[in-house]
Amino acid sequence: MNQRLVLALVYIAVLFLDRLDVTIINVITPAIAKELGKSVLEVEWVSTAFILALAVTMPITAWFEKKAGSRNTFLSALFLFTISSFLCYLSTTLHTLIFFRILQGIGTGILLPVGMGMIYRVFTKNEYAHVANYTLMPTLLAPAFAPVLGGVFAEFLDWRYIFLINIPVGICAILFTFFFISDIKTTQTNSTPPLDLWGFILISTGLVCLFYSFNLISKFGLSNSMAHIYGASFFVLFICFIIRQKRAKHPLINISFFKIPLFSQSHIMVFCLQCCYYGSVFLITLYLQLCIGMEPVIAGVTMLPQAVGTILMLPVSAWMFKRFGPKSPFIMGFIGIGASNLLLLTIQTPHDVILAGSILFFRGMAISFLNGSTQASCMLDIPKEDTTKAGIIFNSTRQIAIGFGIVLSSICLSFHGTNLNIKTDFLSKHIFENTFLVFTGIALLGMIVACTVNNKHVLEKIKETGS
Repeated sequence: MNQRLVLALVYIAVLFLDRLDVTIINVITPAIAKELGKSVLEVEWVSTAFILALAVTMPITAWFEKKAGSRNTFLSALFLFTISSFLCYLSTTLHTLIFFRILQGIGTGILLPVGMGMIYRVFTKNEYAHVANYTLMPTLLAPAFAPVLGGVFAEFLDWRYIFLINIPVGICAILFTFFFISDIKTTQTNSTPPLDLWGFILISTGLVCLFYSFNLISKFGLSNSMAHIYGASFFVLFICFIIRQKRAKHPLINISFFKIPLFSQSHIMVFCLQCCYYGSVFLITLYLQLCIGMEPVIAGVTMLPQAVGTILMLPVSAWMFKRFGPKSPFIMGFIGIGASNLLLLTIQTPHDVILAGSILFFRGMAISFLNGSTQASCMLDIPKEDTTKAGIIFNSTRQIAIGFGIVLSSICLSFHGTNLNIKTDFLSKHIFENTFLVFTGIALLGMIVACTVNNKHVLEKIKETGS
């Protein structure tokens, strides 16, 4: 079997399950709390623990990969992800569920950058746009399907089924990797540099502080003093980490990548895209239910056209990237996201399902222009032996942007006195207007950065043969 195809399919399947688990947990938290006899805030540690474990693990994956080899590292992470999913299914107490979610987060923290690094080493650079589009597709589809599946699991089945569906896919992924994927070398030498332990401690602790600060703000608001402490701790630790990486003989993460203009521009646009997408997914669902008055299931179904629009435009966006370069897709994508934010405010009644679906379909098309193009551009100037290290930075940026987007929604709504932990029968549309405008401003920032991209350089790079 074609090793490249198998690797891409395995990575897509695992990434879809990961994003589905992350998103759907928020939907079924009340069901878990009810069965285990715990409060919703206690059960939210099931999601928080996963993110924190992922944050701790991700920075060290490049060192593990060099030590054990890409195939062995990927296989080990697949096994850990699969077995921890099964243990989550068997959990009968909150503490055991949280513990096994930590193991699942460790497995995922290894899978994402190592899988991404392996993929970009086996494909040529003129294929990057297609590869990025299809491998990132799960990050857009899973949040669209999560509300519907979450409602079905919570109402008709059992919340544990979200972990059970990981088992057959995980087993198939392990078998396909074992039999059809060979080791994909990261370097030409067999020597492994010593681990930058201090760098690892600084960045992993800093990321934990950042994500926990996001978690506190989303629950208790911007005025929470502990959130300020953890947020400040992140900035201090991050500055110390940068200083350490500049002085270390064998740095944990190669921050010199940011001297590459396209790499830095791509990361700013990735941050803007993920912040707008995940922050708005949270916001739009709330808007359709609490402001427009749609039923939860109808609101969930209304979100599906966004995923359809994304899928349909994937071949077009990849073709545009190769034919015209990334600048046009970037600009069109950010304009589309910003315009869709404003168009959503034209929805008046719960019966405007077709209008809402059409706007979200248009929004999905815009997201498709950005999703793969940003990742492909990010990796274009990176040497193939450094793709995992670049993947660590890319995935960390994406996770931070996701958390920031959700927190930003909470902060903007809280300024209007809305408590997001309490369900309200109806909220004024004015409450959401300024929040949508904030995300439109972020999309505008992404468009401004897109205008600075050197399109000629990218076109020359992707036309290279034998890369």
